[in-house]
Amino acid sequence: ENVGALSGGVSGALVGGSLFETVSLRFVGATLLHSLASALVGYYWALSIRAFFAPKFLIAGLLLATVLHVIFNYLILNFGSAVYPLVFVAIVGFFVLNDFEKIKYKAL
Repeated sequence: ENVGALSGGVSGALVGGSLFETVSLRFVGATLLHSLASALVGYYWALSIRAFFAPKFLIAGLLLATVLHVIFNYLILNFGSAVYPLVFVAIVGFFVLNDFEKIKYKAL
């Protein structure tokens, strides 16, 4: 997907932005996004374990990670600037970090 975006295979990859913005969106942004989505799934997995393996938490984590990915892709494809998707990922990241702090202190 990243190589296709840089070679022009994905429509709208370079709309309104420079090559540097596209590279930062596709490589750096996607890496941060996938790390954050994995963290969401891990957080909800931990909640599932605390609730004696309740599958509703795992399903919720997978759904939230999917929605996060969809929103990020929407921002990439519809806005030429790298600012919107990266700011979105940073804001969601702060909320996930806060959630991990909550669950860490509940475990103590």
